[in-house]
Amino acid sequence: MTVSELPVAPADTRAAWVDRLRVVVIAGVVVVHVGTAYLVPIGWYYEERVDSDLLERVLFLLVAPLANFGLGPLFVVGGMMAVRSFARRGPASFVRGRLLRLGVPVLVVFLLIDPVADFWGAGAEGGDRPLAAFLSDFRGDRDIGVFWFVLALLAFNLGYAAWRARRSPPPATGGELGLGVLGALALAIVAVDAVVWLRWDYLTEHLWNLRWAQWPQSGALFVLGVVLAERRLVVAHALARGCGLVAAGGTVAFLGALVLGTEVSGDGADLTLAGNVAVAPISAVVALAFSVWVLDLFRRHDRPVGPVAALAARASYAAYLVHPLVLVAISAAARPLPWSPAAKFVLVAVAAVPTVFVVGHLVARLPGVRRVL
Repeated sequence: MTVSELPVAPADTRAAWVDRLRVVVIAGVVVVHVGTAYLVPIGWYYEERVDSDLLERVLFLLVAPLANFGLGPLFVVGGMMAVRSFARRGPASFVRGRLLRLGVPVLVVFLLIDPVADFWGAGAEGGDRPLAAFLSDFRGDRDIGVFWFVLALLAFNLGYAAWRARRSPPPATGGELGLGVLGALALAIVAVDAVVWLRWDYLTEHLWNLRWAQWPQSGALFVLGVVLAERRLVVAHALARGCGLVAAGGTVAFLGALVLGTEVSGDGADLTLAGNVAVAPISAVVALAFSVWVLDLFRRHDRPVGPVAALAARASYAAYLVHPLVLVAISAAARPLPWSPAAKFVLVAVAAVPTVFVVGHLVARLPGVRRVL
């Protein structure tokens, strides 16, 4: 049986497939966020939307799976890398490193990048609220935004460190990833969702936009990465191919449950109880299946990256950090163009993807910053 190994790379190497995955996922995040500026009714720092409610809703359904499942493979990789780093550095050094690399950027986003992006976006749309008002407003428009992903990773890494500081890892027995592990993780997601979604579901707005509804599945994906790395499990290609089919069919079911289980009113959209009951298990299965399929795809096509891709990979974290500012700046520059929002979406997306990596590369080279990013 053909298998696709998902090992933790030795400490002195960079796994090319992981680098390529990071670049592709972050480029996808950039395109999706450009879409929220022009096409999709999801809040963004700068908005210039198409004038069609029907088109917005259709485009939302196209973006929803990417927004919900697209970062999943990076949580799995995060779990795998946590195992490697913890084993190499020990508990205290591991925690210090994670607080520096993950915690500091979250604070920078919350205290500076988010309010500045809000200020630039509002100004480009004609607002006159001063920057000081955004910087001093810790409720209102202030949120952690796209960096909920990094905050969640920090929490999971600290939780892993606390767990492993008290309990030794299991023997690395090897073997293949089985359906039992995936099934147990899916059930865990649904069980935690049942509690979390009583207060926050996918459509709930809350303080600082921490995306609590996505933490259960993200945590389970992190655990999957830990299990793969600690037990030295490999993924059979047949299993990964089956996961791809499940993810495709499950995505259709996910969208159907989202449409049928959503109530739209003048105050916005909310998932009904029936919608939550339907979406939770479907989402759990799709998140796991999609992530396994994507990791297998990149691992099987592993090959050395070229110099440009290598630079992009090293700049990917910084690119993710600064991309809200870059997107707002490009959108503001494109505002005077007498083009439709759809045409501006294409223009800004094409310009933004390479630009965020170039800016990320320059930011990562700044003195002091390179230690973090």
